[in-house]
Amino acid sequence: MTTTILALSGLSCGHCVKNVTQVLEKIDGVETVTVTKEFAKVVGDVDPQILIEAVKAEDYGAELAGEPSVYLALNGLSCGHCIKNMEKALSAVENAEIFDVSKTEAKIYGNVNVQAAIDAIVAAGYEASVKQ
Repeated sequence: MTTTILALSGLSCGHCVKNVTQVLEKIDGVETVTVTKEFAKVVGDVDPQILIEAVKAEDYGAELAGEPSVYLALNGLSCGHCIKNMEKALSAVENAEIFDVSKTEAKIYGNVNVQAAIDAIVAAGYEASVKQ
């Protein structure tokens, strides 16, 4: 199972977000989808090009996202429950559009303040530092 992050363009409202979410959820192999106006996170076994073409077929722009805005090394996460707690903490960080979290790292997309992200992680009971 892989995580694909797409950079999106042309989405201007909640209806656009819902439309792209529904389109991506219908693709065989997709497990979960999270969409904002700027990014889509798709977890599953799907060729990224299929995801991009599906979004473009709806008259929106899509391409593989570049490097994350913030890349953090994590410590203290030991299970799926920890990852869920981390995702909940990051969802409260202003401008943290989409994030990909594992037990050892967090990739955050969006115009996010690095210290705010680290503070949220520490408040959740974990450790974080900027990954080089």
